[in-house]
Amino acid sequence: MNPLPPEFIDKLRVIRERIPRHVWLSLAESCRIASGEPTGTAASNIAGSFLNPDQSWALRQALKHHIFSSWAEIATAFEVIDAWVSSSPQILDIVWSGPANGTFPIRRIDQVLYDLLAKAKQRIFLVTFSAHRVPLLCEHLSNAIDRGVEVTLLLESEQASAGQLSFDAAKAFKDVCLEKVRLLHWPLENRDRNQAGKPGKLHVKCAVIDNTAIIGSANLTDDAFNRNMEMGVVIKDPRTVADILGHFETLIQNGTISHI
Repeated sequence: MNPLPPEFIDKLRVIRERIPRHVWLSLAESCRIASGEPTGTAASNIAGSFLNPDQSWALRQALKHHIFSSWAEIATAFEVIDAWVSSSPQILDIVWSGPANGTFPIRRIDQVLYDLLAKAKQRIFLVTFSAHRVPLLCEHLSNAIDRGVEVTLLLESEQASAGQLSFDAAKAFKDVCLEKVRLLHWPLENRDRNQAGKPGKLHVKCAVIDNTAIIGSANLTDDAFNRNMEMGVVIKDPRTVADILGHFETLIQNGTISHI
């Protein structure tokens, strides 16, 4: 088997991390028993039976510059990547919205968030500066509340921002039963002011869902999810997620952040 270039290995690793293991191994087995010339295009055509269009596109981009001598070599490459990924649990991932980079299709921040919300079992803790036109987010939160999930929203307000925000973020959640939500804010009297007299902003964009956290640039808005160029990280390390949540809980306990 020819040595696999590091760049190629890394591309396969990224793709494998986004595909369930049983699907990836089924793809490897189909390649192993395939006939004909073992080209990257042929392999990506086989992948079309197992992967969605975005995943197939990414695999084609990874394979097209590497020459394989046999289908068994392609299958072995897939199996080696699977063993590597399976033995190295992923605790950090990148999500973004905006223009594609030509390397891998966009992992939409809102879709990652919605997937996590749909599976939430214990807690949802959302922090945002701005929120606007997010009916699907409201639907997910309402469903989570009905399942008994504890929902907390730490939101900026027009009044506390001294006009730096055009309207209260809480207005975006009018379709959520806020009586069942722990609603928090950062009181104006607890904020430092700059030389122009403007108070500090609640500018954090953070979501903690069970033992996973998303931290990034995106507010909870339609523009951030669908039009802006935004980037964030998904953190799956339980200790780090606990530290993030613990930071806010400490601010609540010492009175910096309070209930509305």
